[in-house]
Amino acid sequence: RTASDTNKYFQTTIYEGNGAGQRVGAFQPFDNTFTVAKSALFNTSNYLSRTPSSTGNPKKATFSRWVKRNINGQLNGLLSAYVSESQKFLIVLNTDNELEIYNYSGAYDFQVETTRTFLDSSQWVHYYIAIDTTESTSTDRIKIFINGVQQTSFVTASYPSLNFDMDFNTASVPMYLGKESGNVYSAETAWVDGTIYAPSYFGETDTSTNRWVPKALTGITWGTNGFYQDYADSGNVGDDESGNGNDFANNSSVVQTTDSPTTNLSILNPNDKASGLTLSNGNRKFANGTNRNVQSTLSLPSTGKYYWEVNLDTA
Repeated sequence: RTASDTNKYFQTTIYEGNGAGQRVGAFQPFDNTFTVAKSALFNTSNYLSRTPSSTGNPKKATFSRWVKRNINGQLNGLLSAYVSESQKFLIVLNTDNELEIYNYSGAYDFQVETTRTFLDSSQWVHYYIAIDTTESTSTDRIKIFINGVQQTSFVTASYPSLNFDMDFNTASVPMYLGKESGNVYSAETAWVDGTIYAPSYFGETDTSTNRWVPKALTGITWGTNGFYQDYADSGNVGDDESGNGNDFANNSSVVQTTDSPTTNLSILNPNDKASGLTLSNGNRKFANGTNRNVQSTLSLPSTGKYYWEVNLDTA
């Protein structure tokens, strides 16, 4: 682009939010009109769950979720379905900080794991996954896009066999958001049963910043077990807004927050803290902090006025 203010814009921009503290340029307000006001905070062992009463399409689905991670090196379950502990389908950020998708039934039926790692707790990231085992080309059966960019480099890439039935969208098989450890903020979560929709249905490039931002979800046929969660109802964070009524139960105090992809709030930085310091509550609280320090995820610009609060729980 041609930009008159080079303090705000770079002519070349590398990845934002990929790795701890690796971002460039001054973040600018979004020009796009759709805003996300709320999110849900999944702390350790907090999760939402739903057990379908009807079987949908076990071969084809689209998954989209906006996530802001709190702890690195820990399993973060983005979506999972369990026939049993020995037979399950998972989409996770794994302990190597990579996105991983697999179906397991005593052995891996398939496993796709990105080489790209996700360590930055200061920014929201959009994860999009298209699953279609009816595709004739094996590499087309699992497609991953991060912030609108397709991923083509993998640590492991064994794809499902043609017409393989996944362990999801099946009657009596529970589906979970956050069952595996949690410790993420989540916004705009969507699961489409039986149809593949492009990433452009769930996000778009902002006209001012050239960053990938959320988009209002329209024109989607959700299918039998499809759902859409915007976390706007504080009394029912697992509420399904797709029109299907596929609400998820709140099993362990998943709470609503105002941190979102539109209004990204500063929290404590797990990548910039003293050894031995324990962060919790969405990285808004620390303990065992005698003579130890921790930085925030967002720095203060040299101009303007800013306000923040710190509460002391115990002396």
